Amino acid sequence: MAEIIVIKFYEELVLKVPGTQDAFTQWAVVSATKDKDGNNKLKTRRIDHREASRLIKENDLVEALRNKDGVVFDTKDNDFQKKYKGASIPMFV
Repeated sequence: MAEIIVIKFYEELVLKVPGTQDAFTQWAVVSATKDKDGNNKLKTRRIDHREASRLIKENDLVEALRNKDGVVFDTKDNDFQKKYKGASIPMFV
């Protein structure tokens, strides 16, 4: 089972300039690790499209969820989402 999911999301610009894009496509990988007490912990890291494509292919990930905010790539059985259901994904800093 892949211990990652890949997320494609859209980052909207605060200042909208006529004639320019309102949002830009962004990619992230969410991975699972254990903290010092052995509890599951999720980590988020921004990646580029090339790395996202590589991770999706290497881990046999498929489109698992799509909505207006973006796309989540998980295994065909949604293994990551089932295992870590309810865990919060950390925000980017």
